[in-house]
Amino acid sequence: MNRKMWMILLLTALIVVISCGTAAADTGGTCGAGLNWTLTDTGTLTISGTGPMEDYTDYCTVPWYSRRDDIESVVIGDGVTCIGSCAFYGCGSITSVIIPRSVIKIGYLAFAYCSGLTEAIVFNRTTLIGDSEYDVFYRCAPGFMVRGFTGSTAEIYAGNAGHSFTNPKCGTDVTFDLSADGKLTISGTGPMADYSTSYPNYSPAPWYSWRQVIEAIVIEDGVTRIGNHAFDGCSNLEFVTIGADVTGIGYYAFCGCGLLDHLTIPGNVAEIGYCAFENCSLLREVRIYNSGAVIGDSEYDVFLNCSSSLVLYGWSGSTAETYAETAGILFESVGDLSGQCGDEVYWMIDPRTGTVSIIGSGPMWNYTSSSASPFGSSKIVSSVDIGSGVTSIGERAFYGCENLIGMTIPNSVTSIGEDAFFGCTGLTGVTIPNSVTSIGEWAFYGCTGLTGMTIPNSVTSIGASAFSGCKNLTGVTIPNSVTSIGEDAFFGCENLTGIQVGSGNAAYTSVNGALYDKQKTVLIVCPCGKTGSFSIPDGVTSIGANAFSDCKNLTGVTIPNSVTSIGKWAFYGCTGLTGMSIPNSVTSIGTDAFHGCTGLTGIQVGSGNAAYTSVNGALYNKQKTVLIVCPCGKTGSFSVPDGVTSIGARAFYGCKNLTGVKLPNSVTSIGEWAFYGCTGLTGVTIPNSVTSIGASAFSGCTGLTGMSIPKSVTSIGRVAFGYCSGLVYVLVHNAETSFDSDVFYGTSPGLILYGLGGSTTQAYAGANGYIFRTITEMDTPDFTLPSRLTRIEAEAFSGAQMTVVYIPDSVTFLGSRAFANCTRLRQIRIPAAITAIPPDVFNNINRSNLTIFGVPGSAAETFANGAGIRFEIE
Repeated sequence: MNRKMWMILLLTALIVVISCGTAAADTGGTCGAGLNWTLTDTGTLTISGTGPMEDYTDYCTVPWYSRRDDIESVVIGDGVTCIGSCAFYGCGSITSVIIPRSVIKIGYLAFAYCSGLTEAIVFNRTTLIGDSEYDVFYRCAPGFMVRGFTGSTAEIYAGNAGHSFTNPKCGTDVTFDLSADGKLTISGTGPMADYSTSYPNYSPAPWYSWRQVIEAIVIEDGVTRIGNHAFDGCSNLEFVTIGADVTGIGYYAFCGCGLLDHLTIPGNVAEIGYCAFENCSLLREVRIYNSGAVIGDSEYDVFLNCSSSLVLYGWSGSTAETYAETAGILFESVGDLSGQCGDEVYWMIDPRTGTVSIIGSGPMWNYTSSSASPFGSSKIVSSVDIGSGVTSIGERAFYGCENLIGMTIPNSVTSIGEDAFFGCTGLTGVTIPNSVTSIGEWAFYGCTGLTGMTIPNSVTSIGASAFSGCKNLTGVTIPNSVTSIGEDAFFGCENLTGIQVGSGNAAYTSVNGALYDKQKTVLIVCPCGKTGSFSIPDGVTSIGANAFSDCKNLTGVTIPNSVTSIGKWAFYGCTGLTGMSIPNSVTSIGTDAFHGCTGLTGIQVGSGNAAYTSVNGALYNKQKTVLIVCPCGKTGSFSVPDGVTSIGARAFYGCKNLTGVKLPNSVTSIGEWAFYGCTGLTGVTIPNSVTSIGASAFSGCTGLTGMSIPKSVTSIGRVAFGYCSGLVYVLVHNAETSFDSDVFYGTSPGLILYGLGGSTTQAYAGANGYIFRTITEMDTPDFTLPSRLTRIEAEAFSGAQMTVVYIPDSVTFLGSRAFANCTRLRQIRIPAAITAIPPDVFNNINRSNLTIFGVPGSAAETFANGAGIRFEIE
C-alpha cells in the first residue's frame, strides 16, 4: 500500500478517536498571506484576495473544518493562485466547484471525501493538480467529472485518475472549449446561457477573463441561440462562424468586438438583439440571409458605432433592407427571393434553409455566365428541388454553388446542360432519372463530394469533361444506351479506380476497369486511381488523348507492338512513371504526350521504329533533326546532339532539375514553350545558327540572369522571356530583330537591354520602359577558332600576329600566357564560360590598344577593369 493510501486511512481512523473540531463556530478569517475566507449563513464559503492558500498537512487545522457540514458551496476568487492541500477535505455538501484561471496549483487531497462533489471546473490550461497519486478528488461523488479545455493538464489528470472529462458548460446542454491559439468553440444542443457585464447584475460569460485572447469563435450546429452579452468585450476577435441551428443572437452579444470586420449571419437566424454589434468599430460588411429577421428594436442601434463604411447585404425587399434604409446604412442586394428561369419556369428560395424550388413546365433557360444565373456562385443555395414538368436543367444554372449538398431531379428532365453544376464542391449525391438523355460538357466538373455515379440507361451522350475534377469519385457505371463520351469526361478523377460498361453497349467496353471503344482498338481512359503497372492489351492501335492523364500512381505502362498512335497529353501528369518504352509500331505521338511526368528520366524507342528514335533517354524524330521531348525527370546538364535543327515546342517544358543545356550550331529554331518553367537553368548559350525564338520559349526560367541573342536571330516570340524574374540583362546583336508583344513580361523592373544604336532593340526598350545601353560590334575576326574547342592551353598563341580573335562559347579554360607577345592584338572576345583568367595571359601587349569583349558581370569584365584594359559589352 502506498504512502498516500496509508495517510488517508490513518486520517480517517483519527476522526473516530480524536475530536478535530472543538473550535468556535467561526464565520471568517485568513487562509494565506493575502487571502481571506468568509462563510455566510446560507452556507457559501468564499476565498478572496490575492496569492496562495496555506497548505494544511492535517485537515483538522483547516480554519473552516469544524463547519464543513454547513458549507453548501465554495467560491474561489479570481486572484487565488494555489489551493492548499486538504483545504476542502470532507466538505460533503458541495456539488460543484469552479477553479478560476488564476489558480496554478491544487494541493493533494484538496477535495478528498467531498462525497457530494459531482464536477470540478478547471479554467487554467496548465494548473498543476496534486501529485503522482492523483488523490485531489479522492472519494468524490460517483461519476465525478472534471471539466476543462482540450489538451489541458486537467484533461491529462482526469485520464490518469480514471475520472470522466468534458468541457465547461455555457448552457444547460451547451459546452465551450478554448484552444491555446485563441479559438473559442461552442458546441452542444439548445441555447447558450445569458450573461451580463453590467452592474448590479454582473454575471459575465465564463470566458470573460480570456476575452482579450479570443481571436476566433465557432458556434457549432446544434446550438440554437447566442446568449446576451456572450462575447461582449472580445476586442481581438476577428472571425465568427455561426452554425446552421442558431435562430437568435442576444442583445450586446458581440458588443465591443473591435477587430471584427465582416460577418455572415445565416438564414436560420430569425432575431438579432439590440446593440448586438455596438462598438464593433471595424465592422464593414454584414450579410443577413433571413429575409424576415427581426433586427433590434425601434432604436436601430444594433450596429451603433460600427464602421462608417458598413454595408448590410441581404435579399431585395427583406427586413435587412428596411433596417438599413431607416438606420442610414448602405444596403446591397444579394438577389431576389423569387423570379423566372424559363419561359414557363419559375424559382423561389427559402432564405432560412437555402432550398431553391423550381416549378413550372418546359426547359430552364441557359445562361451565358454564372453571374447571369440567379443562383450562380451563390453561397446560400444548399439544396435544389426541381418540380415535375421542368424538362431541362439550364447551362450554368447552378455554376459555383459550392454549398449545394443535394438535389431532386424529376423524371420530366431530359437534359442536364453544359456547366450546370460546375464547381458544386459540396454536392454529395445526385440521382439522375431515366428520362435524362444527355449530360452536357463540364456538367459536374469539380464536384468533389461525389463518390459514385450511376448513369441511367436513357443517357446517350456524356459531354466533354462532364465529370472532370470529381476527385472523390471512385466508380462509374456506363449503361448500354451511351453512344458518345466526350474528351476528358473523367479527367482529374484521382480516386477513380474503375469504369464499368454495360455488356450490351454498342460503342464502348471496359477491360480491367479501363474504357475502350467496342472493338478494343482505342484505349480511351485509364482511371486516375489505378496504381502499380498497367498493360495495354494486344490489338489496341491507339492510345487516346489524355488516356492516362493524371494517373499519378502508375509506376509503369506496357505498350504492345499493335499501337500506332499516342494521343496528345496521353500521359500528362503521370508523376510516378520513371521510364517509357515505345515500340516499333508507333508512327504518331501527339503534342505534350509526356508533359508533367516529373519522375520520367528516360524514353526508349525500338530500334526498328520508322518515325522516332531516342538518344540518352530523349525522344527525337527518326532523322534526329527535331528534339521532341527531354523527359521532365532529367537532372544536371543536357547536351543536344549535333545535327538537330529544331528544339520542338515544349521539348524541355517543366524540366526543373536541369541546370544547363548545350545547343549545337546546327539548331536553327527554338519552339514555343521549349524551356518553359526550367527554373534550375542558370545559363543557355544560343548558337549563331538560331534564327527564331518561339513564344514563351524561356518563360518562367527564374534562374537565368543574362542572355545573349546572336546576330542570326531575326524574331523573338511573345513572352519568350516572360516571368524570368532573375534576368538582369539581355544582349541583342541583330539591329533588325523583331519583337512580339510582352517579350519580357514579368521580369525584373531593372532589366537592361543591350543593342546597337538605332536598332529595333532600342526602339522596343523605349516603347516598353526598359533601360537601353548601346553595344559596340567587334571587327571581323582574322582568326577563327573551331566551335568544338574547349581549352586554350598555356602559351598556345604566344607571339602570334593575330589582330581580332573570337573565342567561341565552348571554351571554358584559358591558360597562362596564352596570348603573350601578341603585339598586334586589338580585340578579343572572351565568353562567359571562362570564369578564371590568368594575370599574365596578355603579357607584353600594349594594353591601351586592347579591347576585351564580353557579357556584363563576367570574369572577362572583372579582369579588364582590374588590368586597365578597355571592356565592351558584346
